[in-house]
Amino acid sequence: MLLAYRALPSINRKKLDYYCYVRWLAVAQAGGGFMCDYDVINYSFRPRPVGNLALYERSVPCLVSGTAAEYDRVARLFAAYEVMSDDRLQGKQHVSDMMIVTKNTWMFEQAEGCAEFGRPGWETAGAVHFSNLSMKSRSFVPRHDHIPNLRPLPVLRDVGAPAHE
Repeated sequence: MLLAYRALPSINRKKLDYYCYVRWLAVAQAGGGFMCDYDVINYSFRPRPVGNLALYERSVPCLVSGTAAEYDRVARLFAAYEVMSDDRLQGKQHVSDMMIVTKNTWMFEQAEGCAEFGRPGWETAGAVHFSNLSMKSRSFVPRHDHIPNLRPLPVLRDVGAPAHE
């Protein structure tokens, strides 16, 4: 499977898309559960029970849940993917896990709880995906300098400590 992932064309920096495929295998090996990109901030997102593969932000795999078998199923589909003539980005052949799931929406359930920055509902969503594209197009780079001003970060408290109003 790893060799198959390496053979898929990518215009992104070295191995970025390869690592995106491998993360699905990693979650399968870890027993399933939730997978989240580093640029998703949890404001009040509450996990639902893990079952069929679910994507929480349209067909963007920035916040995903599923059983180990579901992650394994999708990882195998990525490895078996046959590049099509329309698999292009910026005029070059390109494939990513996001492109594959976008073309194959039957692969997952659409769940609620996450919104991309700038899309309707992001201001109140339980989780927000501050994607490179959504932030860079608004000149909010580096992202970490702007996110707290766009929506205050959640207050963390110790587990077990009483919540204060």
